[in-house]
Amino acid sequence: MRKANRCVRLRRSRAVFTFVLSAGLLLNGGFLRAFAQYSASETIGNRAEQSLDAGMQNVSRPRRIDAAATYDDDGPLIRVALMTDVTDVTLSSSSGFIVLRSGTRRDAEKIARRPVRFEIRQQLVRLPASVAARDDRHRDDAIVEAPRKEYRVEVGTVGDVREARKVINDLKRRFAEPATSVYDKQQLAFHILIGSYNDRRDATAMIEQLRREGYVAARIAPDYDAANDREKSAVARTTTSKAPAPRREPEPDYRRVSQLVAVEGEHMLAASDDRLSITAADTAEPPRLPTETRTDARKEKETARRDNDYLETQQRDAERLWGARPKPRSDDAPGVAINPALGGNSTARAASFLHVGGKEYRGEVQLILNARGRINVVNVLPLEQYLRGVVPMELSPGAYPAVEALKAQAVAARTYALAHRTQSRDADFDLRDDTRSQVYGGLSAERDLTNRAIEETRGVAILYTNDEGRLVPIDALYTANCGGRTENNEVIFGGKPLSYLRSVACQPDRQTFAGHDVVSNRTAESLIESEGRAEMRDLALLGVLGFLLPRKASNSYLRSAPDDGEMQNWVRRAAEIIGRDAPRANKEATRLGGFALSLAAAIYGEGHARLLLTPADVDYLLTGLAVKEATPDMRASLALLLRDRILQGPAGFDSRAPLTRALVIETLARALLMKTRATSSGNLSSLTANLKFETTRAAEQGRLLLAPSQTMAKSEAKPKPVAGSNKTVAKAQATAKPRTSQEMTTKEIISYSNASGFDRDNTNRLAAGQSLDGLEVEPGAWLFRSFGEASYPVDRLTLVGGESVIYHTDSTGRVDFIEAAPSERGASSDRFSSVAQWQERITAEEVQRRLARVGVNVGALESITPTEFTESSRVVEIEVAGSDGTTRMRGPQWRSLLGLKENLFVVDREFDARGRVTAFVFTGRGWGHGVGMCQVGAYGLARDGYSYTQILQKYYTGVKVQKVY
Repeated sequence: MRKANRCVRLRRSRAVFTFVLSAGLLLNGGFLRAFAQYSASETIGNRAEQSLDAGMQNVSRPRRIDAAATYDDDGPLIRVALMTDVTDVTLSSSSGFIVLRSGTRRDAEKIARRPVRFEIRQQLVRLPASVAARDDRHRDDAIVEAPRKEYRVEVGTVGDVREARKVINDLKRRFAEPATSVYDKQQLAFHILIGSYNDRRDATAMIEQLRREGYVAARIAPDYDAANDREKSAVARTTTSKAPAPRREPEPDYRRVSQLVAVEGEHMLAASDDRLSITAADTAEPPRLPTETRTDARKEKETARRDNDYLETQQRDAERLWGARPKPRSDDAPGVAINPALGGNSTARAASFLHVGGKEYRGEVQLILNARGRINVVNVLPLEQYLRGVVPMELSPGAYPAVEALKAQAVAARTYALAHRTQSRDADFDLRDDTRSQVYGGLSAERDLTNRAIEETRGVAILYTNDEGRLVPIDALYTANCGGRTENNEVIFGGKPLSYLRSVACQPDRQTFAGHDVVSNRTAESLIESEGRAEMRDLALLGVLGFLLPRKASNSYLRSAPDDGEMQNWVRRAAEIIGRDAPRANKEATRLGGFALSLAAAIYGEGHARLLLTPADVDYLLTGLAVKEATPDMRASLALLLRDRILQGPAGFDSRAPLTRALVIETLARALLMKTRATSSGNLSSLTANLKFETTRAAEQGRLLLAPSQTMAKSEAKPKPVAGSNKTVAKAQATAKPRTSQEMTTKEIISYSNASGFDRDNTNRLAAGQSLDGLEVEPGAWLFRSFGEASYPVDRLTLVGGESVIYHTDSTGRVDFIEAAPSERGASSDRFSSVAQWQERITAEEVQRRLARVGVNVGALESITPTEFTESSRVVEIEVAGSDGTTRMRGPQWRSLLGLKENLFVVDREFDARGRVTAFVFTGRGWGHGVGMCQVGAYGLARDGYSYTQILQKYYTGVKVQKVY
């Protein structure tokens, strides 16, 4: 028996030991698992913190965002600061607001579509003394009280009985709950109470409802009945006995706190202690909260499950708050049609948007109470939607309508946002909406052409391999106009040199240049000199116009006098070309006076010289020229030809002096060019239709392409106001010279841009086997490059667009003569900007005042001399000299101080009569810091046929362009 009991006890002991051991293992296993998870999370957090610190050591170094990370189709959320440190802001929406205090739909409040002002208010919050030092936002949770049978809600405290009755009646009407008041003798005020609940959770729900209606001070009411009972018992004990007085309750405490409130008139619509999130009321889906990059499928699945559970549980409450959910809308629904060529927006407005500061915005607007007690207004939206408001602001689709350039801009802006996203974990925003980050105009800035560029490059970014061997987004800096060559990043911004921000020439490669060549198989003959003038151009011009000339003229031929037959033939041909009757035969035509008489008759008409000039005019023009032995008609003809710069004869004007063929050929060519120029300006019509003055487009496939002269002539016919400025276009000159973009309207800029760039339609036509636009050039055409009065025969002309040309077409319509003057804008890809070349004149007194702001005082200024240059010829150091000494200045300080657009410039001085410096004239190129992609240069490369990938890889060296989401 004793042995059996011992076995039973042993079995029981074993069972107890097994149970304890199992329980211990379970507990220890749970503890170990929890500890392991905690340790892992700490390790990940430390690694992330170390990565952040390493990334912030150098501003030029991009954030380490792994290219393998996955995002939603619209990319990660971007937080853009629209305003910072403001005291109030007004928001409106076409569909009303949904205001959220905690960033979820659980405490959403709907506000009507009227404009609402959001401001900072100081609220006086009542706290029990025992928890006065605790955070007011958690005061209800901080008070630990004994369970009660009844819970009531205190709405607020008023000092007047009439006001208390008014509040009670309003509460009864709005909430259909019993409301009453309790008088507080110590405060001499009425506590307004509402409802009676057995469960504290019901009372808390009523508090949330009250706060949504503007009663922000609502809270669980103390048990005033119990307090009154205790007070009455204390009074009774005091009157019946001399027992010691009861211990007094702590005196209530009040705290003044700042709150964000939505106000309409005097009514408070919503409030929060730290932030309010506002979305349009007809938003189909709840706003996404900023989350870390999702890198594994398990996390995505867990997030989706949690979101589905939340949507199922909150569907009924959501419908009560803002009605039935609208159907998903399309951003591409038809709307108001605006000319897409001007970068217009034919897309319908978003069904829901917020109106802030005169602009419309997609997504969500967060109002954040920052550490300085002011409001930061932050627009939170997906990256792809953010780009819609950035790209048209950074590169205008109206002035630069090349989709490949806009694609390059979209990818650069997307990469910049990825690289600079969440630079600081404590910051309220990622980027600003101005030039400190990227200029962002919201929904108001969107245009069809830029939206297309963004959509066609969705998720594409520029990547490079960092020091750790990972592909990460580059710090995609870009500049407005680089002045022909970009700069190394460390020269402008300092810090570590970045392999992808190297100095590159802003121009296409030689192969692209060769595609703009017009060539001829005619051998460029040596110049034939006669009286110091080059005659090859004049001989070629008269030859294609049908003048009888030898196939190859010698010097002896040009220096000898023409015979009567030659002279009569040439004058008749000139009259025929211009459309005049042949002048009467003149036996003195080989003499200066007779030639002037015949030529004036051929150009102006028989006897017109004496009608166009009075005798006084003739005497005035010929005074001091010692014209000898000339009849009145000869004098009038000479005066008219000299006035119009047709005749440039010898120093002595002896009407009996013999002529040389060189002088006659030169004068005839000048006369025909003058009359043709007048015809092209629309003043006259003549038979010189085959000889024209035009402005070129970029030549393609060896063909001469011309700017739309009719458009340019109309644009220059009369002054027009300039779009976006108060300037007025100057009156057009007689020549067909293109104007700068500052002097042209938007339509004219597009015409000039199309004229000056690559004609993509030509390539399409060529691929389809169709004929190209433009004019075919004869294989043996005369080609000349002119510089002022000098003209040089060449065997090829490179026409990049914008050159002023004189050309002639033969009877078959092919070009047999071209003389081209180089474009004033040069050949770099950024030539399309009005600041490709600029000039600033600053008086010496103004320069002295500006220098004095930074403590530079060298007396009366004498010179400003650049002393050090970069690889791209940018000025990095200047020497300022004056009557009291000299000083040297480095860095960007002096550029901003002097108000110069770029560091690419030269300096000239202006002097007064006493030799003192009165002004400095800075002549330079470009606008901006010059690092990274040149925006106007990207447009030029796109016009030359570059794809957006080729553009990006030209300006950012050694990078990869690929999709990251």
